[in-house]
Amino acid sequence: MQVVVSAAATLAVWAAAAPADQKTETVDGVVRAVMESDPLQLTVGVKAGDKEEKYAVLLTDRTVVTRDGKPAKPADLKPDQVVKVTGTPTGAKGITATKIEIGKPKP
Repeated sequence: MQVVVSAAATLAVWAAAAPADQKTETVDGVVRAVMESDPLQLTVGVKAGDKEEKYAVLLTDRTVVTRDGKPAKPADLKPDQVVKVTGTPTGAKGITATKIEIGKPKP
């Protein structure tokens, strides 16, 4: 997987990751599972009222991962982390991620 080292390069990758006419979706949730597959896959739980919906998230070699605004690695993704995932919808409750922001745990 590629690690982007500068903010300008990160923005360029984000802009190039999804064509302008392609629909994107953003979900905020918690990593519930990390599947060490190739490509890496996550299950992200997203609160929906009283329930939690599970999203299947696929990472590609073009997925940009950040933590606190700085470049991070896909290997930094762990269960129970708060994340914001942006990408292309791939059917019901599926996303091919263009960017993932690792957030701070909720108190």
